[in-house]
Amino acid sequence: MGYSKYLEIGCAGNDCFENINIPFKVGVDPSQGGTLRLTSDEYFALTTERFDLIFIDGLPYAAQVVRDVEHALNRLRPNIAFFASFKILMAQGYELRHHFCKTQRATY
Repeated sequence: MGYSKYLEIGCAGNDCFENINIPFKVGVDPSQGGTLRLTSDEYFALTTERFDLIFIDGLPYAAQVVRDVEHALNRLRPNIAFFASFKILMAQGYELRHHFCKTQRATY
């Protein structure tokens, strides 16, 4: 698809990160995997780097997922793709739907 810049939040065992064949990739995890030992909040505070493809699989708490998604949406380049882990979205589904509908960032 021609993606050249990839960001992954929450890399842990590198299951996804190692299998991404994109020239420039950043993996953010405070304890293991990826390329940077930072929390996602720390990473987004340090950079304004933009990406073509972003995968979020970090902390599964509604407030953190909301922050990660909002930061990620602000870091996307034109003609992009964005993915969040299904298990994270389902774990906090009600709270996330309420937040994004209230802020008009998503439609259902």
